[in-house]
Amino acid sequence: MADFGQGFLINPFICSTDEFTADRQYLHDEIFPQLQVRCQDRAGGFKPFEWDHNLSTDRLQTGLSLQLAMDCIQRAAPYFIGLVGDLYGDYRAPESATLPDSIEDLPQNADWIDKSLLYAAEYGYDWVLNEMYNSTSFFELKIAQAAFIMEDTSFCRFYIRQTDEELTASGYAKFRLQQLKSSLAKRGLHVAYFTTKEQLGELVLRDWLEIIDRVYPRLDLEQNGTHYLYLINSQ
Repeated sequence: MADFGQGFLINPFICSTDEFTADRQYLHDEIFPQLQVRCQDRAGGFKPFEWDHNLSTDRLQTGLSLQLAMDCIQRAAPYFIGLVGDLYGDYRAPESATLPDSIEDLPQNADWIDKSLLYAAEYGYDWVLNEMYNSTSFFELKIAQAAFIMEDTSFCRFYIRQTDEELTASGYAKFRLQQLKSSLAKRGLHVAYFTTKEQLGELVLRDWLEIIDRVYPRLDLEQNGTHYLYLINSQ
């Protein structure tokens, strides 16, 4: 149980591709405020962290985007929300030449994806260069960090969109996306399925209310009123 004397913050990292713009906005407008109210009842807060989906070309060219995202996932752990749909995200082509051993060996005009992988490896995430992750999208690498690499997955929640249409991804990306969806379920992770943003909202609200109640039970105001008032006044 949490140390209520220090307050608390639940800040899940939200991992998704660009197709979820409307869904993310709906969560921010309709669902997250309700979760914030529940956390406030426990003298805490609910503040999801969402990676910037509108990084400029200049920022991408620094090669730090993947490493910074991994750092944020580490800080948000064990809380994580994965939205999986029809897009696989940016990845290194399977036919690409082998990466050098260090970032210093890359040419100055190297692709931002190559830079990002080597910077991430240099700053503590060397597993991204393992053979099993060859040509894995950055989207899947973020999921792998939270769900496969880190030990505590108890508060990782994945929401997979189901549609009647063909996947917009094709070929290799379509295959890898199907593999990802299958692996999430096979590993026994918490996976739910939805078709509309409203259904997604209902699932997220249900899951994260349960998580808040599980991790930070409501204080008994009759027995702990003085302590509760102290917490409220100290926020």
